Amino acid sequence: MTNERSNSKTLLPDKHHEVVGKLEIGFNKLNNKFVNLLEEHQKIKQQYKILQEKNQEILFINSDLKEKNQEILRNNSDLKDQNQEILLINLNLRKEKEKILGINSDLKDQKQEILRINSNLENRFQIIKLMYSDLNEKHQEVLRKNSSLIEENKKILRINCDLKEKLEEFEKLQQYVLNLENQKNEEIQRLEIISENLEKNLMILEVDENDINIFKENESYNINNNFTINSNKGLEKDTKISYSNIKVVVGLDFGIKYSGFSYCHVANSKEICSNDMWPGDTIRLKTNTVLQYDEEFNNVVYWGAPALAKKPKRRQNSKENPPVKLCLGQHDDSMTILPIDYKKAITDFLREIGKVIKERIECCWPTANYFENVLLVIAVPAKKYTPKEMAIMEECVFHANLVKERDSIKLQFITESEAAALYLVKNISPNVGGTIMIVDCDKNIVEITIRTLIGNDRLGEVTARIGEYCGSAFIDKEFMRFLRERFGTCAIDQLKENYNGQLQYMVQKFCQHAKEPFTGGDPEFSYVVDIEDTAPNLIRYVSEETRKIMEDNQWIIDIEYNDIKKMFDPVIDKIIRLIHIQISNIQENRSTVCLIGEFSENKYLQNRIKEEFGHRVNEILVLTLPTATVARGAVTYGLSVIDGLSVI
Repeated sequence: MTNERSNSKTLLPDKHHEVVGKLEIGFNKLNNKFVNLLEEHQKIKQQYKILQEKNQEILFINSDLKEKNQEILRNNSDLKDQNQEILLINLNLRKEKEKILGINSDLKDQKQEILRINSNLENRFQIIKLMYSDLNEKHQEVLRKNSSLIEENKKILRINCDLKEKLEEFEKLQQYVLNLENQKNEEIQRLEIISENLEKNLMILEVDENDINIFKENESYNINNNFTINSNKGLEKDTKISYSNIKVVVGLDFGIKYSGFSYCHVANSKEICSNDMWPGDTIRLKTNTVLQYDEEFNNVVYWGAPALAKKPKRRQNSKENPPVKLCLGQHDDSMTILPIDYKKAITDFLREIGKVIKERIECCWPTANYFENVLLVIAVPAKKYTPKEMAIMEECVFHANLVKERDSIKLQFITESEAAALYLVKNISPNVGGTIMIVDCDKNIVEITIRTLIGNDRLGEVTARIGEYCGSAFIDKEFMRFLRERFGTCAIDQLKENYNGQLQYMVQKFCQHAKEPFTGGDPEFSYVVDIEDTAPNLIRYVSEETRKIMEDNQWIIDIEYNDIKKMFDPVIDKIIRLIHIQISNIQENRSTVCLIGEFSENKYLQNRIKEEFGHRVNEILVLTLPTATVARGAVTYGLSVIDGLSVI
């Protein structure tokens, strides 16, 4: 035991130190832990504070949530009610669903049927597709053939158009020949009657046989010179009645297409004036022989050029009343059928042009009394008028207030060819026995007459006159053909039917700016047509293909030199052929060729004739103002009547 105690005593200090060391170590650990705990405590306090703040926020949120919960409960109550309604609706929907399922079952059956039908249709579609492929190939072939046929048709249409125009020309020529034949027969009958009357009268008077022969020759000469119109009316009166009170002579060229007049004072017979002022401020020597009436065809609205061609309005929708062209005896198929009595139309035109005549006389000679101091000489177309037609003309002149009496001595008639010849012989002074070839290039007919001067300014006819429808109007027709090729025949025909004034205005502008100034010597010459300005209503009638082309060109077409030349050449070639015929008839090369008429003013025509015949004739003349030749010749004839001279 003691050993154990001593051992224990020796061991105690060592253990004490060990314990103390351990306790110190443990204390340090505890102290460190305590420090850590304090730090953690501080952190926990801070977290606690944060948690308290969050708790406060949560309390506030809970308070809000409670309120929202209360609201949700209220909403739930409402939703329960709505749910009950929805359950009822669902119940109804289930019933509807059952019905729909039943319908769907039926639809499924129908769908199966449709599928079967579709299957059949698909099979048929494949068959049709194959057929369509074959048909499409055939259609393409048809289109190719159709395109070829269209081209052939266009060629045929152009050929038909040419044939139609040639047929019209042939018919007109036939009519012209028939008129000449009738004229010849009537002249022969007149000669026979006059010869019989002469023989009877001479037998009664027991005149010497030599005197009889001389008398017959003189009478035959006057008749053969074809001055038939005046022999019916004027010559018999001229020997009995004095014209001493006549101060002014007016020559009126009353033509089928154009009309104009000239005038002069008897005291100054060398100064013949030609009127060049017409309605619509038109400065030309002639105006169109055309009238435009109101809708009832009672009153004249326009006459002359304004009645035929008017500048179109941009928005013109109303259809135009067709212009009325005048014609007595010889009818032109291209003219509009008169909607009124032709006598009224002639009278109305003479009345309107008579107003201009009276205004000019009053302006030039204020003291002259028209009905007392004026002799009116009317030149009519070269065909011989029958006595009936002459009586109609006299009646129309009277009702137009151009003379006071129906059978007035102050009214004389002369044919256009006689008037032209008379004016020529007074102004070119050919040698006696010389031959004059008068080439009258009018609007429609070109007429060639050959005469000789037989002394004392008297003319005789050498060959029968010949003529053909190849005047300047046929260049207008070539221009129309050009328009048909550009815009289509149907479009031009519809424009002519509904808005002829616009079509004529387009032709009028072509004449002024292309036909009249064309000389054939300038290859750069051209003419531009603005469709929107000249004929805006044409736009509504053209085809879609033409419309697209013209829209790209802004509705402007440029007519080149060669295009215009092609319009002239066929017409001028016919005129040259006629001159060749007449030159071969006279069989001499010392004649003088005189060009008269409206078309003779064209330089290209003059140049072509000079190139062709300059080496075969003595001279080729174009008088000053050839358009007024007939009217001036009528004045010349009137002056000779006053002087009591026989000039033809």
